[in-house]
Amino acid sequence: MLLSFVQLIIGVFMKDAEKSAFLRFLLPALVAGRRALRGNLGTVCLLILGVTLVLMVAFGRHGTIGASVTARSTTTALPAIANVTADSPANAAADAAMFAGCEPANRGSFDGHLLYRCVFNYTRQREYSLIDAAVAEKFAAEFEHKHDQDGMLDSEDGTKNAIDEMLASLNQPHTRFLDVNGVQQLLSHIRGTLSGVGAYVMQKGVESRIKAAGVNPTPGQLLAAQIVTPASGVYFWPAPLPGGPADRAGVRSGDHILKIGGEPVEGHTFSEVSQLLQGEAGSQVQVVVERRSGGNTSQLSLQITREAVTVPMVQTDDLDDTAPGTIASLTLTAFASKDLHITFAQSLFRLCTGISLPVNAGGGIDFPTDYDPETGCKLKGLVLDFRNDGGGRDDFAKIIPQLLIDHGPLVSTWERHGNQIVETKLVLEPNTLVTEIFIDGELKSATGADRYMNLLPRNLPIVVLINGRSASASEMVAGLLQRHGATIVGTPSYGKDVGQEVIPLAFGTALKTTVLKFKPGDEELGAAIMPDVEVEQSTAYLDDPMSVRDAQLTRAVEVIRNRIAQASTASRRADQLRQQHKERDARAAL
Repeated sequence: MLLSFVQLIIGVFMKDAEKSAFLRFLLPALVAGRRALRGNLGTVCLLILGVTLVLMVAFGRHGTIGASVTARSTTTALPAIANVTADSPANAAADAAMFAGCEPANRGSFDGHLLYRCVFNYTRQREYSLIDAAVAEKFAAEFEHKHDQDGMLDSEDGTKNAIDEMLASLNQPHTRFLDVNGVQQLLSHIRGTLSGVGAYVMQKGVESRIKAAGVNPTPGQLLAAQIVTPASGVYFWPAPLPGGPADRAGVRSGDHILKIGGEPVEGHTFSEVSQLLQGEAGSQVQVVVERRSGGNTSQLSLQITREAVTVPMVQTDDLDDTAPGTIASLTLTAFASKDLHITFAQSLFRLCTGISLPVNAGGGIDFPTDYDPETGCKLKGLVLDFRNDGGGRDDFAKIIPQLLIDHGPLVSTWERHGNQIVETKLVLEPNTLVTEIFIDGELKSATGADRYMNLLPRNLPIVVLINGRSASASEMVAGLLQRHGATIVGTPSYGKDVGQEVIPLAFGTALKTTVLKFKPGDEELGAAIMPDVEVEQSTAYLDDPMSVRDAQLTRAVEVIRNRIAQASTASRRADQLRQQHKERDARAAL
């Protein structure tokens, strides 16, 4: 029901072919902010950045890891599959012929026949759903020459339709073709930089209005649910990006938006309001807001100059008012942005110690060599918020757990390389990341490399918040942490245990093809990550997260406090037993 409403909202922004992928996966990348990410989909909280993001973040490879986070020694890159599967000269020549002209450097005149062949050949060679030889042969027989003579490949639109038809036959919802616009939008998300006012907005009362329409609301009812009224206004919430255009112009969390560019927002749909806030970098927009403070209400006219804005992927918050700094949350909005691992490590270390580490000459950060998590981390509990985190780069999903746990299985992946099945097992040891590579079930390589430093004390209570939009890379990390003793709170995750690779192609296009399956902690994901403590968000919170408490976050803090209390009780009991045993042994010695 809510999904249909969101589809109606985004419908004005994108072509039909783009909507399904966006709805399945990328809305979490737009739903942002400390509290907004905590289960607040009913309020339709969007990050207004001037460019509407419409492409799924591929759970796959978008380049190397970049600057390293130095731990005990310099971290090395994960070994590439090419190191253990050397092609014969004949195979290499065949591959060169098969993919001739497909390279992204080819920006010449559009050639639909060439592009169709490129997509077909990469799909036949890499797509995981074609792992069965009979299925692959059927796919090839149906599509390899299907449009050689019918003229469909003579135009860009016809070529795209032909490619879409071919990929749809795989019944793999995460495999898709990206046209030029799609590639640029994907790159914008990966870089984490867009253009706009840099503020979050939400609409009150949407969830109740949708529920009142029944189980299967009509399009008209859904449209009516997002029309701005006095009782269903649009607000800046939570706080705008620190130092961003809206922040500098004086926008505050809770400001009620009345006019944009001189036009009243009442009577507009939420999507229309968001469009009014969008614009090119350097352009200006006047926003009139109503602000309540100390029982008084005032109207303010704010002039905002739009500019390039970096979207924060990691945010932290102190959750313990009685003992500040002991229980904290770390929200991860997506496994994207080229320096995510550095930002995550820096944020986690700051939560532990209160210290911010400087960036070194190589663009990474160096932890103190004498840092000991058992004595150096002040945290007593940590909430990792992965709600609405649709995933992203798998290299980040393999790095982040190293910062959180000391040892144990990390992840196993299966990839298809032509007719070979390549399994990669990653196992953490206290000082080493062990990589084992199997080809068709036979061990081919076992190597050790320096790992990223674990920053947390052993047995630190960790709660991971998830919901139905926690997918892919976030499920990999959540599932792994659950297997290492973390408590999962929220609702079942999306259930996506496959990953995609983005392959740049000629004419500025790309193929996002499903190439792997993963098992977090070397155990099957199953239908979804199932919460240890299932908590649904209330309609009241989804209607107005500014005023109603976040039930899932509240429960997460309760779980941590209970675990702290249990550990304290067990520790006191152990001390008592040790003293009793000491006295007993002393009496026995007399």
